[in-house]
Amino acid sequence: MIGAAGNNQQFEFMPHLCYKLAAMNHEEKYEYIDENKSVIRINDDTHPLYIVKGEKTFLIDSGITAKAKEYAAAITECLRDGNIDTLLLTHSHYDHVGACSYLQDIYKFNVLGSRDTAGLLDNPDIIEMIDFQNRELKELFTDQPDIKCEMPKTLDKVKEGEKISVSAGRFFEVVASPGHSYCSLSYLLLPDKILFPGDSAGMMEKNGRKRPIFFSGFKDYENTLLGLAGLEPEVLAFAHAHYVKGKDRVREYFKDSLAEARKLKDRTQSALMRSGDMMGIVNDLVSGEYIPNSVLGNRDAYIMHFMTMVKVIKREFIRANYQ
Repeated sequence: MIGAAGNNQQFEFMPHLCYKLAAMNHEEKYEYIDENKSVIRINDDTHPLYIVKGEKTFLIDSGITAKAKEYAAAITECLRDGNIDTLLLTHSHYDHVGACSYLQDIYKFNVLGSRDTAGLLDNPDIIEMIDFQNRELKELFTDQPDIKCEMPKTLDKVKEGEKISVSAGRFFEVVASPGHSYCSLSYLLLPDKILFPGDSAGMMEKNGRKRPIFFSGFKDYENTLLGLAGLEPEVLAFAHAHYVKGKDRVREYFKDSLAEARKLKDRTQSALMRSGDMMGIVNDLVSGEYIPNSVLGNRDAYIMHFMTMVKVIKREFIRANYQ
């Protein structure tokens, strides 16, 4: 993954490169996640996409280049003669923007994202890195087309509090959601109360385990979880694996997710206070957390994820103690 680091648009390598990927679910390529059959989930075990239909039609994130052709086939099938008007990007990480340019060439949509996301995707060096990271994933597939991730042809900026019209009386509210990355946004569809958080609300494993993923800041991540929970969504449409439906179930998810994040923070902080052996701490965490065939990835992916989060805890809570 790649994420913005403040207004100077520096970037950092982020740990999502080691997914054990499954093929697109061809038995059921897409499903409706709302009663009005206007919100469609393009089914995929690791990188699902979402379509919201109205007077304008929106796509939420674009997934990876290795699945770009499969996404396009599913989008065309479920929309019939329709088209995508706008792509909403939750953040700039490679597994959310990889197929953007390919799909934009087909559907001619505009792209909206945060200021930091726009700045990053206007940088040729960042695009080259995103393309490299997507090529790493393509090696896990057979007979995949050689699709290159390129700079979006258009990308407009949106910010906290803006409303994006879908149809009369129906709109997305833009919610700043830092913590997973500096550039993250969530989109709350109203009055449907369906929240599209990207990775800002963490992940949920196939077995229901909640996974915190605070790659840019723990305090921001914690505040984002509290803020998103306060919106009281009734559907939580994750960018990976599951979605959660039902107000009580969504509320329970946020409660558990926040508890898991604080638990990991406390455990990591205690370990750092006892030892400066970062790799040893990461290995201890991974040994207790690793699940084979996880949405989070294989063991190498776990190591990269946890190393990033250990560094965040050290920066925010250990170094601060000595200042």
